[in-house]
Amino acid sequence: MESQKLESIVIDLQRLQQLQDDKSQKLKSIIIVSQRLQQLQNNINKEIIELLNSSNVSKRFDKSSISGQKSLKVECSLNLIQF
Repeated sequence: MESQKLESIVIDLQRLQQLQDDKSQKLKSIIIVSQRLQQLQNNINKEIIELLNSSNVSKRFDKSSISGQKSLKVECSLNLIQF
């Protein structure tokens, strides 16, 4: 009887370790995906800023006597449903 209890404890501990390992792996995957999405968003923001800098947008602000870099705020968001 004692031996069966010990066996079942060992099996339960193994299952618990496996569950913890699975959860840990899922968490690592989520972190990696989150980092990649953040990097993508940063790259898109940089690209938009480069496009604005190479366009006539700043001239439009200058004609209005407004500093475009201080007045214009560009935001980028990713629709995760599309991924």
